[in-house]
Amino acid sequence: MATVKARVEHLLKEAKDYDPDKRYMAANDLCAELLKDQEPIEGALVKQICSVFLTQLDDISIDVQGNAVRCIKKIISKIQETQVSEVIGKLGDCLKNGKEEFRDIYATCLKGLISDVPESYANVVCDTMMPILQSCILGGNPNVAEEALEILTDLVRKFPSQLHTNADRTDLVNGITNLLINPKSSIKKKSISCIGAVSMILPLTQLQTLVAMVIRNVSNRNQKLNVYSWVQALGAISRSVGEKLTKDLRVLFEILSGYCETSGLDLESSTIETDYELIETCLNAIECLVKRCAKDISEYIPKVMALVLNLSTYDPNYSYVEAEEEVDDDWGSDENDSDYGNPADDSSWKIRRAALNIMDAVIKSRPEILSGYYTPIVESLVKGFKEREENVKLDVFRTFSTLIKSVVIGDIDSLQGEELPTLLRTRSSAEVFQDLLPMIVQEVSRELGSKSIRTRQAVTSFLVDLSLSYPLSLSDNLNLIQPGLVKNLEDMANSTLRINTLMICKRIFRGNSPNNIHLCYAMLPQIQAAVRDSYYKITAEALKLIGNIVKVLPNETRFILEVFPLVLEKLSFTDIDQEVKQATIYSTATIISAASNHLQANSVKKAMELITDRLKNEVTRGACLKAWIKISQSHHLPAIDSPLLKSLCDELQGLLKKSLRSLKLSTLDALMAIAKSYNCPNQSCLSILADLPGLIGENDLHLSQSSLSLIEIFVTKGIRPAEDTLNSLIKSMHGLAISALAQGGALSSLCLTYKSFVQHLRLSPNTLIEQLLKTISQQRKSLENSAHCIAAICQATPASFTQGFITTLLNNVKAKNESSNISALCIGEIGITQDLSRVPNIAESLTELFESKIEETKVCASVALGKLAVGNLERFLPLIFSEFSVEAHRYLLLNSIEEVITYKSEHMAPYISQILPVLFENAERSEENVRNISAECLGKLVSVSPDKIIPRISEKIHTGSLYCKTTMVSSIKYTAHLKIHGYSEYMERILPQILECLSIADVNLRRACLISLNSIAHNSPSALKHNFHLVCEKVFAETVMKQELIKKVDLGAFTHVTDEGLPIRKAAYGVIETFIEQLPEKIDANRVLDHVIQGLDDSSDEVQMLCHQLLSKLMHWASGAVAGNLNTIITHIRKNVEKNHKLLNSKQEVERATDVLRSALRCVEKVETQIEVESSVPFKEFLTYVAGVPELSSILHTIKSQRESLLFI
Repeated sequence: MATVKARVEHLLKEAKDYDPDKRYMAANDLCAELLKDQEPIEGALVKQICSVFLTQLDDISIDVQGNAVRCIKKIISKIQETQVSEVIGKLGDCLKNGKEEFRDIYATCLKGLISDVPESYANVVCDTMMPILQSCILGGNPNVAEEALEILTDLVRKFPSQLHTNADRTDLVNGITNLLINPKSSIKKKSISCIGAVSMILPLTQLQTLVAMVIRNVSNRNQKLNVYSWVQALGAISRSVGEKLTKDLRVLFEILSGYCETSGLDLESSTIETDYELIETCLNAIECLVKRCAKDISEYIPKVMALVLNLSTYDPNYSYVEAEEEVDDDWGSDENDSDYGNPADDSSWKIRRAALNIMDAVIKSRPEILSGYYTPIVESLVKGFKEREENVKLDVFRTFSTLIKSVVIGDIDSLQGEELPTLLRTRSSAEVFQDLLPMIVQEVSRELGSKSIRTRQAVTSFLVDLSLSYPLSLSDNLNLIQPGLVKNLEDMANSTLRINTLMICKRIFRGNSPNNIHLCYAMLPQIQAAVRDSYYKITAEALKLIGNIVKVLPNETRFILEVFPLVLEKLSFTDIDQEVKQATIYSTATIISAASNHLQANSVKKAMELITDRLKNEVTRGACLKAWIKISQSHHLPAIDSPLLKSLCDELQGLLKKSLRSLKLSTLDALMAIAKSYNCPNQSCLSILADLPGLIGENDLHLSQSSLSLIEIFVTKGIRPAEDTLNSLIKSMHGLAISALAQGGALSSLCLTYKSFVQHLRLSPNTLIEQLLKTISQQRKSLENSAHCIAAICQATPASFTQGFITTLLNNVKAKNESSNISALCIGEIGITQDLSRVPNIAESLTELFESKIEETKVCASVALGKLAVGNLERFLPLIFSEFSVEAHRYLLLNSIEEVITYKSEHMAPYISQILPVLFENAERSEENVRNISAECLGKLVSVSPDKIIPRISEKIHTGSLYCKTTMVSSIKYTAHLKIHGYSEYMERILPQILECLSIADVNLRRACLISLNSIAHNSPSALKHNFHLVCEKVFAETVMKQELIKKVDLGAFTHVTDEGLPIRKAAYGVIETFIEQLPEKIDANRVLDHVIQGLDDSSDEVQMLCHQLLSKLMHWASGAVAGNLNTIITHIRKNVEKNHKLLNSKQEVERATDVLRSALRCVEKVETQIEVESSVPFKEFLTYVAGVPELSSILHTIKSQRESLLFI
């Protein structure tokens, strides 16, 4: 310690030496001593060190001064709060009273201190610095005030929460606003920025006073130069706290739009440039209001659109018609050739650019209104293609791209018949845009040949977006843009231009337009050059383009023969970029699969050998697996010799042993494709089969399904597994068969595999069934799965075996022993595919089980009876109806009818008159399970006779009891999934009754209404078109927490709280999510956002996570609306994140809390990548908070890594 003290004292002396180099080095060494991880230096010495650095700020050497600034920034986190306060006080005093020539150094030091000071020192920094800065601003010295304004802006933006107090800032605000009219432009600019920052920390009353002052000064038309500054200040305030200006919107908009009137401008006046700048400033302020007050400015949107549509083409000094007539025969345009004046002398372009910015903001924040403005917006933007000012022209293309990128489903009012709308990447009517497309492409083609590289880049970027939305329509107008595309590819100096052009062509070649043939040959030399290019992105895009061309033009032999050697050459290289490798493999596989008959056999063989060899590489094996799938599924199947096929199978077998699940699935898919198309070597097949038993099980049904499908293919092709392998396979299959988790594709593949074992391997069906029955579980789902498999085995046996087996099963049923359940279910499964009506007393034996005292046995019998009836409706349905006279059997018989309707609803027409009374009667019952089955049966029966059933359902909804209403409404969700003629009309007819039921207080009924509405919106959105706004209001009302539905039960030591409204709120948010997906052009984005923000504050984590999903969807659809409410959104998210982070320490809550955190941070990550968040201080503070919490930063890092890993896919 003594050594350190001595060294510091020596350096303190050196820091005062006459030699500037010694002073410089001593300061650096002192800084290093403070930053060392050692015992802290004495406070007195630290104070002396700080004093040295402050003294050096006035040093005669500029180098020493600059070094002192850097040292103070570095040590600020190592000194105590009192010393920080002293440093700030000294710097502040120097700033105010020090030498003028050193003032910028003091200011720089203070700004650096603000940027580097730790959050823990925020209070002392703010408390010390605010009085100093306020004194400087009010001191009367404009030069000092100018520096103080910039420092204050940085301080407020760094620590807004610490400065947002109820302190009276009136004097500070007055001082800043007085500087707004200072003649020095730099002071004006900094005052505007500062007033925008300070508005964030003002209490509401003081903010309102400030806004009132701004409005008064903006209204003063006598001082245009001052108005210009005040309007800019208004824009700065709007950007910071625009959401708080809603009550003054009417006045603000009227004043600002009044200044934007151009009809009275005198173009010859000396003040015309000032007028233009004032209009631009007013438009910028309106843009801020549109962004930050997207919801409340709704009533002014028509006026805003009229204003911007007029001003976006305002160019009083230029005649585009005359200019177009004077264009010479040289293809392409060049703005600099115009004789209509120098654009530098005319600033009216600023008005047009500002108007376009407003248009862009409206598109992003109010997408639901675009259908009414689509045509005028497009026409206005197309006119802008002729814009003479390049910067404005670039904004035209940017705004047009924003319009195209607005992802939505096509206009529902234009639907014909019952077809669902096609998913398009445009916001408004697809037909309108389709009609305007030739005009758009024609105008774009002129600019594509421009001499300006910036214009060509903008046009090409626009075409990238256009080709993503309308590739086929673009192909129809290909003759107009083809010269420009070829010209772009010839520009070797611009990589971005070439990449974008290749992307456009790649999308164009998704369709098979006649124009595509001409294009592929026109750009063949350029494509070949791109493949050879040294920049890997160009090469990769060119290779992908080749693949797309050959896919749609497989008979263009000359093109194929020209490009395939280049692709093959790239495939042989190993020292190239990963993206090029994968693109090469894709292109090779596409060419071989589409046009192997046009290629030489040895070239194809070499390509397949290389692809097989690339399976050894971890980077390329995924692409190679997809390549082999593509090759094996081709129409012109290339020949593969035995050595190559064996080598391929061996490589794939090796990949099956890897631990990565996704790799196993891809490998199995490739093996299935190859095994179907080629006769794999017997030994290779046996080796692969030996590895499959371990992949079959209930833990991974997808893996099991693929493995079983591969086994079935091998067995069908005559491959008989070795005895040990076969036993292992059967054991694994039995284990899956008795699992209650087996379902869907895995269960279907399992049944097919059992069937193939009996058919092709000649295994004994008796043995298989006996083995299966020995391991069986008595759980009903397990029994049903086993019955599926046993029925599949029976399908592969002679009729005599099945008859004998049915007799055995029937005896077990009659015996009413432990085998009765599985026996009954097996009878039912067999009865689905075979008519068992000739078996004596088979149905009666099943109905006898209804008297069993075991509930599972009764249910199994009812399911079996229904499936038995599927085989012969005429024989068994009357028996089922006759049993309804027994009260105790009703629920079981409804089970039977449900099975019949599920398998043969189309044959139920003759029995409608018998079924409906039964279903309607049971719809009134108090047992919920009975009502649920009745609802499902009714909903599925609608397809049989909609004209008869739907009016009956509607009548019951109107007049039935509460139970009946709930059942009838629930049946609609099943009907919604059916594809029946006139479906939308039927749903629209019943919609008023559903909405009426939403007004009834019963929780179950309202939830049923919302679920049915969700199903209607998802399957037939056109049914909602005439009542959509009413539906929205009803749904929005159900997202609110209702206190009367929160029940509290006092249990002594604690209170149990039950939220009965939670299912309703979850269902309501589910409906809103469907509306966003299916009807975004109809729904108000800002209304949705209000309820999403409300949901973020919901007491239920499930509702919060639903709102995170809604936010993610809103960012794609209405990013402007989300950006305008970002501060509010992030405040709610942060509160929930902090709450759930504390729960991570609770063992009971850790899993749920982790799910909520992951959902919230995934939403935040999407916001960060898709919205401009730089201006949102709360968002930045939240990211800083997350970065400082290891658990949260780890989750966010994982989310980002997952997104980045999907970028290439």
